[in-house]
Amino acid sequence: MRWLWAGVMAGAFCAAAVAEERVTPPPARAEVVAFVNRAADFARERGREKALTEFARRDGPFCKGELYIYAYDMKGVCLAHPVMPERVGRDASQEKDSHGVAIHQECLKLFARAESGWIACTWFNPSTKRLEPKALYVRKMPPDWYIGSGTYGKEAENQP
Repeated sequence: MRWLWAGVMAGAFCAAAVAEERVTPPPARAEVVAFVNRAADFARERGREKALTEFARRDGPFCKGELYIYAYDMKGVCLAHPVMPERVGRDASQEKDSHGVAIHQECLKLFARAESGWIACTWFNPSTKRLEPKALYVRKMPPDWYIGSGTYGKEAENQP
């Protein structure tokens, strides 16, 4: 009987530990679009340099967990990234995801026909520590840069 009680208690402890580690759901696509649009408005109102400074701040208004703004120029050089600041200044123009999607090249193709839109890729999710489908919402910023944000998992698999 003592072993049964120990097993029940161990199971309850494990269940509580799993509940504590529960990951919040990824942001909805509509939330991502609104976030990027808010960042674009900020950049238009305050200017590119002030916007890039704010986009780069991990403790700033444009970094909320999985939801954050990054910025690149049209050549593929990272201008701001609050979660991976080591990317700033790096040329990502030829960078590909695990399925061979050249993300920056896909952005340029999109911008040839629209000011903003969605790009599908597979990316490492720091919350789950796994490669997962990711949907990136990017928006062109005149004259020569763009901003974006994204969402993972089931939300990324849903078509806009």
